[in-house]
Amino acid sequence: MPTGYTYKLCEKGESFKEFVLHCARAFGACVEMKDSPMSEFPPEAFQESDYYRDSLRDAIAEQRVLLAMTDEEKVTYGEQRRINDICSERESLQRGTECNRRLEQMAERIRKWKPPSPQHDELKQFMLKQIADSMEPTHLWSDGLNRAMQKAPIDYYNEAVDVVGKRIPQAEARVGEERKRTADRNTWLRQLRESLEKEGSAV
Repeated sequence: MPTGYTYKLCEKGESFKEFVLHCARAFGACVEMKDSPMSEFPPEAFQESDYYRDSLRDAIAEQRVLLAMTDEEKVTYGEQRRINDICSERESLQRGTECNRRLEQMAERIRKWKPPSPQHDELKQFMLKQIADSMEPTHLWSDGLNRAMQKAPIDYYNEAVDVVGKRIPQAEARVGEERKRTADRNTWLRQLRESLEKEGSAV
């Protein structure tokens, strides 16, 4: 039975070059094409992704905004981050507490349940294990809420500056890696096309 790669060859016929280029989609340089239609051949050259350049640009812009803030703006910024942090931790704590309450109620019913036969004992133990594995770590959110309430707004500002300062060199490294990855993919593709040209089969 033909595969996605051999279907066209079996049904309509394909040149050697077409078949090779279709199969090349399954390999490193072209693997990102795996979800594209089988009718598509690899491009003449791959383009660098904008993702890492955009991430670098955004990090630099964020750093500029943070460093340009007045002392009053830094405190206002930090206070907003603090409020958001407190709200997030409080909501997570409330959701986790409610979830644990429901789990405990169910566990209590399961513990009181008498299985109809010894063959059902494993089911009871399985259910209790599912409950135990699902318990939310509410102490983490409680601790996080306490830390957020005690932290000064300027600490939030300083943390944001520190984080974006680390993101910039990381993003720069990713841009370089993407550039090299794209160059390597294009070298692989160029070598493949040159090999196929020697076969004298056009596509």
